[in-house]
Amino acid sequence: MRSIKKIAALAVLALSGLAQGQTLSSTFTYSNLTWSFSTSQSGFTGCTQLFVDATGDIHNSDSFSAYGQLFCPGLGGSYASYGTAYFDASNNFNMTLTLGPAFQLVCTNLNGGSLSGTCTIFNNTGSSTGTANISFL
Repeated sequence: MRSIKKIAALAVLALSGLAQGQTLSSTFTYSNLTWSFSTSQSGFTGCTQLFVDATGDIHNSDSFSAYGQLFCPGLGGSYASYGTAYFDASNNFNMTLTLGPAFQLVCTNLNGGSLSGTCTIFNNTGSSTGTANISFL
């Protein structure tokens, strides 16, 4: 019985040491990030704006969870969007978002100052199906 108590005590000490070794800080959300959006991609031609919130731990990570919607008044609604965004070592902005159930918007190496440029649209099999231009507002 004593050995079980010893093992339990050692486990508690080990776990408390791991917990103390972690650095946790609060997450921060950048709200209402807005881009104009244009494409000739079928199914998205009535879409005009991309609205995204980005949440992350800016002190301990360079990646953000991104979520929002692609607003499509010409189609009578919006596509739910979610994914990730980050700045790379060269200060380029990178973002990958789902667009509805079957497409991804992949924006790589956009200018880190303007957050604008050309993105590639992929279907759910990974094939490039078109491009979109986004311009940060």
